Amino acid sequence: MTVPPLELSDRYRDALTLHVDDAGLWVTCTSGDQEVTVGPLAREAIADWLEAGAEAA
Repeated sequence: MTVPPLELSDRYRDALTLHVDDAGLWVTCTSGDQEVTVGPLAREAIADWLEAGAEAA
């Protein structure tokens, strides 16, 4: 699966990156020189959560 990563940042230069590969979804949070990555997460669980959030908005 080839999907470009989603990269979001705020005015303080903190960043959130979502990356999908064959293993699942990876989430990386960066603040200054600190970084943490979790994954692989089940794509289905994230998709269900995003869909529910979009419907609630």
